[in-house]
Amino acid sequence: MSASPRPGTAAPPWGRPLVAPVLVAEFSADVSQDDGVWRHQLRCERLRLDAAEAEVPPFGETQ
Repeated sequence: MSASPRPGTAAPPWGRPLVAPVLVAEFSADVSQDDGVWRHQLRCERLRLDAAEAEVPPFGETQ
């Protein structure tokens, strides 16, 4: 299994990362679900040029 692009995190289950994180983007989402399926699409709000990848926790983790 390949190493993770983020030190201290596990490699993804498919074996290797699809992309190396370079930019930080802000997304908005509605948490509404029907039978485990999201009701609404994610929306890309903006690129966060003021934030570095190392400052952002991996998806699903909180600070």
